[in-house]
Parts: sequence; C-alpha cells; structure tokens
Amino acid sequence: MEVNEIPDPSDIQNRYKAFGKKLEKKIEHTSSKADELLSKGAIKHSTTKYLPEDFSNYLMSLKIKTDQSISILPEKFFKKPIFFHREKYFSRLASELIISGLSYQRVNLKPLKLGLIAELFNKHRPWWDFQLKDIEKALNVLKNEKIIQKTSEGFLFEPMSLSIDIHEFFYIVNQHLNPYGEIPIRSIHTYIPWSQDKIEQIIRTLKANSIIVVDDARDVLYFPEYSRG
Repeated sequence: MEVNEIPDPSDIQNRYKAFGKKLEKKIEHTSSKADELLSKGAIKHSTTKYLPEDFSNYLMSLKIKTDQSISILPEKFFKKPIFFHREKYFSRLASELIISGLSYQRVNLKPLKLGLIAELFNKHRPWWDFQLKDIEKALNVLKNEKIIQKTSEGFLFEPMSLSIDIHEFFYIVNQHLNPYGEIPIRSIHTYIPWSQDKIEQIIRTLKANSIIVVDDARDVLYFPEYSRG
C-alpha cells in the first residue's frame, strides 16, 4: 500500500492555503476576474450540484460563490491547451478535484478510486475537456503537495476521521435547526456528546470553508442552505 503523509485535521486548511499560494505564483495575471478566482487552490465558483442534493448541496464542498456563474465562463478555462498554458490548466483541474473529492468523501465516507473520480467528474462537470491521464496527473500534483493521500483503497482528500465527524455533525445538527437555518452554539453540546475542542475544530473547518456563518453576537451557527425563512 502506497501511503503518503497527510496533514492533521487541524492543519489541513493551512495546506489548502499554501497550495493556493503556489498556484497563484504560477498563474499569470489576466484581465478576467473569473480566471483569477478559478485558479486559486480552494476553487471559488458557482452553485453547481454534483452529489445527492438532499445532503450535499452547498454544504459538502469548498465552494464559495463569486460574481459569475460557471456556465457563462469562456470555454478556454476548461479546454486543455495543446502547447502553452498546460500548467495553468492542470492547476485549475487540481483545484476543482479538491472540491469534488471532499464532497464525495464526506457524503459516502470512503476513499475514491481513480476511475470513479473520472466518472463523477465527467458526469457532473461535462464542460471540462480531459482524459483519464489528465485526472491522474492533477491528482498526483495534489498528492505530491501532501494535499491528498493515496492508498490501495483510493484517494483520501482529508483524514477519514474528519470526514466522519463532519458527516455526523451535519446529520445531528440538521435535525435541530430553526426555519432560518440557525442553531444556538451552546445547544450543540446537548445533541452531540463531544468535547469542546472537537466541536470547535469542526466549526472552524466549516467556517473556513464558508459552509457556515458564525454569529458571535447572537451565539448561533447559521447554515445558509438550510434556511427556509
């Protein structure tokens, strides 16, 4: 089994940020704001759904909405160059694989095989021009940067323990949200018998990924996608 070191849960956000900075140095500035945003390590883009909507939605990804919908972006952002700017293409592809991989792992709680990654990517992101070898190359970039881990069972996009915790956190908290998608932070301990440190770690991870909003003034967590008010 091939195993590469993977960061601790508390450090994983620093890994994404560091990777984003490396990509940013490699990507030339253009006049397109969308180009700049798409090229960052934790990619920021549309509201496209690619996993079961009853659970994944916006919550199970690193997606952060930008000013433009991905459907109106120029084709060049997703087409593999023949000669020039290939590194730029693979940087964007690797960034979007982070989103897709994290989402699947957090919902299904298992690693992803290369073939499944390519199959899901082709199904839910048909505007991308890629071959299986391109997906493999982009994943190797992430593996070499220690963003993901490769095992005999497939690719891990974060420690499995963190995926399991996030899955359980959402499952329990979702049952106690008010119609506005809010829950008092102090009440979480009533429903989830975890330590203060563990709950705070999950909240920090979700906040850093723009999945939740922490309202310190009112001592509540706000889940935008669960708001029915």
